[in-house]
Amino acid sequence: MGLRRDVPVVPNGIDYEGIKKVNARERFNAIFVGRLIKEKNVDLLLQSVKILKTEIPI
Repeated sequence: MGLRRDVPVVPNGIDYEGIKKVNARERFNAIFVGRLIKEKNVDLLLQSVKILKTEIPI
């Protein structure tokens, strides 16, 4: 079964080339892309960043 018409493709909007250029030793970034729902465990991400900041100061 095929489609009746073309399906438009929308780019995801992430600048991979820009991300690759960032020197990890210069700065720290955490990126979350998704809906803010319980199942995504964003709170765990934030708690992890807090722990990392205390253990590995920048």
